[in-house]
Amino acid sequence: MKKNFCALLLVFLTGCTAVEGLSNRAKFPYSEGEIKVSEAKGGCWLQITDAITPDIVSAFRLALDDFKSRKCESRWISLDSPGGSVSAAIQIGDLIRDNGLNTSLFADGGTCSSSCGIIFIAGVRREVNKGLISGGNIGFHQISVTDARGNKSCLQQPSPAYTALEGYANRMLPKKGAETFVKMVGSTSCHQIQQYRYGTLLDVGIVTGAGGAGTRFF
Repeated sequence: MKKNFCALLLVFLTGCTAVEGLSNRAKFPYSEGEIKVSEAKGGCWLQITDAITPDIVSAFRLALDDFKSRKCESRWISLDSPGGSVSAAIQIGDLIRDNGLNTSLFADGGTCSSSCGIIFIAGVRREVNKGLISGGNIGFHQISVTDARGNKSCLQQPSPAYTALEGYANRMLPKKGAETFVKMVGSTSCHQIQQYRYGTLLDVGIVTGAGGAGTRFF
């Protein structure tokens, strides 16, 4: 009875139904949050749920070492992030693809905006909850730079930053998907977020299928 009560309490606290068997949790902090690693039902989840800052890369490397050391039937990078540093996202994305990992939004909902989308496209499999994404949970906008006074300005194409992004997208996606991804990023002001529906992203290969994965814990 006590065990069942604890399981129900964890569901209530996390807002997620996929918590049965959650075990061996680890957290890797950085300046804006922490990366979380957990196991459930034979699968392993690495969660990025906070802003993407330059120092997240070192935390991700530590989390990745832990992630790879676990014996898992499947491995997913679960995302729910407002984005942040483009350079950091590209570095994380390269590590994800080099290790043959999959990416998803959380099955119970999640938002992947700005540079989070750069991480998302690195997955070998890239899945989202079809019903949730129809409301718009993946969003893109132009690359931006911030000056010493904190003023943000949008970078326009062509620029070295977009050249680097294009090269990255070509490594991660089929040709049509890479071209569409870069176009989506460059066509919306950095002061806004343009969200796209599941069907659009599936048609060009940015998303590979419906599903979504991940077990939240705090």
